[in-house]
Amino acid sequence: MHLSTTENIAMSQKLTEELSERFLARLVKSVTGPMQVVSGPGLAAHDGRPGQKPTGDDAELLAKTQHVRKPQERLMEFIARTGLSPLQMRAMSKDEISRFVAIVSGHAQEAKPTGTFGQRAPQKFVLES
Repeated sequence: MHLSTTENIAMSQKLTEELSERFLARLVKSVTGPMQVVSGPGLAAHDGRPGQKPTGDDAELLAKTQHVRKPQERLMEFIARTGLSPLQMRAMSKDEISRFVAIVSGHAQEAKPTGTFGQRAPQKFVLES
């Protein structure tokens, strides 16, 4: 029995999908407790050294950034808003953090667009031929 190229490709895709489905089913069944979900890059080991630990709400960093964080803002939200990494925060003083956040916040201010492309589109278009 000879299969055409498209039939060959279709069969190989079907077999791959079945293997993937079985693998995922085994993986999901192997989980016994709650799964921890951490945003950002994976925490894999590099060259035998352990990867970065998740930041979480570090008490030292919370104290250092208390004066520039918004009310009820968690540490990871602050990091996402400012782009300031935990390593940078540990190396900077409170004044340096304040200046950094002021600069970043200044860039985040939205200015109303001016010119032709900043205007609203008309509600009705008339196309002439």
